[in-house]
Amino acid sequence: MVVLRLGCSGSRWEYAAKRVTLLAMTRLCSAGLLAILFLGVQLGCNRSVSKVTATDGGTRVSSLASLVLEELDAELQFSPTQATWLGDHASDERLDDVRVDAVWREVARLSSMQERVQRFAEGMHPPLPLKLDLSSISDGAEKDGQRLDTLLLLARIETQRFEREELRPHERSPLFYAELVAWGLDELVTSNLATGNGLRALRGRLQAVPVVLKEAVRNLRNPPELWTKRALEVTQQTRDFVATVLPRLLVGLRDPKQSEDVTRLREEAQRALDDYATFLSRDLLPRSKGEWALPRDRFMQRLRALELLDVPLEMVLAVAEDQHERSKQQAEDLARELSEYTSAARAMTEALREMEEDHPRPEELTATIEQALHRAYEMLAESALLPLPTVRPRVVEMPPYRFGYLQLVSAAPLEPEREPLLQFDPVDVNWKDKRLISEHLRMLNRSQIMVTVLRDVAPGRLAQQLILRQKQATLSPLRLRGHSLALTEGWPLYATQQAIEMLPKGEANDRLRLLFLRHRLVQLGRLMVALRLHGTGTGATPANQRIEDAIRFLAEECYLDEHTARREVERGTYEPLYGLAALGALQIAQLRDDYKAQQGESYSQSSFHEAVLSAGLVPVSVLRKLLLKSAGSSLRLSPPKAEGSSK
Repeated sequence: MVVLRLGCSGSRWEYAAKRVTLLAMTRLCSAGLLAILFLGVQLGCNRSVSKVTATDGGTRVSSLASLVLEELDAELQFSPTQATWLGDHASDERLDDVRVDAVWREVARLSSMQERVQRFAEGMHPPLPLKLDLSSISDGAEKDGQRLDTLLLLARIETQRFEREELRPHERSPLFYAELVAWGLDELVTSNLATGNGLRALRGRLQAVPVVLKEAVRNLRNPPELWTKRALEVTQQTRDFVATVLPRLLVGLRDPKQSEDVTRLREEAQRALDDYATFLSRDLLPRSKGEWALPRDRFMQRLRALELLDVPLEMVLAVAEDQHERSKQQAEDLARELSEYTSAARAMTEALREMEEDHPRPEELTATIEQALHRAYEMLAESALLPLPTVRPRVVEMPPYRFGYLQLVSAAPLEPEREPLLQFDPVDVNWKDKRLISEHLRMLNRSQIMVTVLRDVAPGRLAQQLILRQKQATLSPLRLRGHSLALTEGWPLYATQQAIEMLPKGEANDRLRLLFLRHRLVQLGRLMVALRLHGTGTGATPANQRIEDAIRFLAEECYLDEHTARREVERGTYEPLYGLAALGALQIAQLRDDYKAQQGESYSQSSFHEAVLSAGLVPVSVLRKLLLKSAGSSLRLSPPKAEGSSK
């Protein structure tokens, strides 16, 4: 099961949570962990490993397929938490093996696989260069399918090797262990938790918690101070989850022996989390003096492997800055129109406040969300933005074991297709505090509901998933199981902009535009902050000054409050990939403009979008190879015209 927790409003841009102990679990998602998770996205599973025998051209294709399947299977074997998230439940009772020898065995396996794929590449005619460079691949759809898949496999292996051997989170990041435990337990919290399989998985992972955290104490060396502080927060939050939420979820267990066994393991996991928190605060934090910044060349190396990035970081930053300035000007002009103020800051504050106050009553939430869904699908039918999805999520109240305000729940990539749900958090009938009720409903204001539906249902994330499932028979396992975060996260941002730009003028639609523009400002801001924090060369501003400059930028130029801005920047120190949604949206927009220029009068927006979503989860630079006669660079500074405009 894939759950997208959605709750950002006009003034809050992190995950939002119910006001119970699960509040603590809402901000556990990290780009580093997401990168690991998305490395495994696929729509079919084959755990068999074929023997590799590369000889002539006929068996060479089979040989590449064998290498791919062996690699994909090994990834699931190495990370049970990744496998569970993807819908492969064969190892649900285990957490990842974080012993140092296990990590280095995986590094050795990756190195061996890398050598084997490199030998395969050298045996091609002509030989495929071993550097991760798309220039050796011919432009045009499927002219060089085998060479392209070989390059994608090399990039995939390098991404994982770099993560484990170069970044070494098992040595440098206490947050790595805290989030592994948090994610490993959280992903089991479903309606099946109290079943035989659910309890077996829960018992196994609870039993593994002390083992994982003891290894953390052994392995951690000299992490950055910010990372240790964040790990302490997540550990305390997870401890509260184990201590107070799990017992509520298991209160109905009928078998006394089962109940006693789970209680014992839960209490042991709780004590292990307490011990880890003590270790972090009293031992590790005083000696946490490590550097968090990722040097420019290593940042570029990581992006080249993950996204096959084909332009310098300086170009990425220049384009992001240009688009951020344009979006900021558009947002401020619109805010002045919607409010009575000429001051940009005052106008933005007032316009967003009025937007939040326009919310449905508690009994109207279901109907309001259903209306937003109907409107989104109606917009798609009228605009020909992309083929109209045949599946529509059902609006239901959120079960008590979930948290957030509005969230899409759909089948995990390895699970059979099933009905998607759009869950919302209703107002608790037991709430007596009117202010609490008002704050809750403000987070579910009408504009936020509509933008969320566009971004995460249609034409955004769910439409992306559905089209990929429809095309899975035509795609290689490697492309189905692609690892491009820029495409996966960039498409919803890009698609929402396309939909909103088609709306006619009017106060309600202008509110949607303003809310989205602010969202886009923050996404572009994350990309710029990541590049300014990490992508710096020699003679850069001191690290602490870069942090303060970034906080000031997000507060003044993205209209975040200081607390949220600081949290965003701190997150950027340990999640340098959290700006990839903006990178992907920018790259898709550039691809669209270039494809439109190539096709001329025969250009079809719907056909272009379907082509983008039908090629698999590959980097946008690869899409350029498939769709354009001359690929060119994936990002360029544009003339004075708002990116994303379809006019």
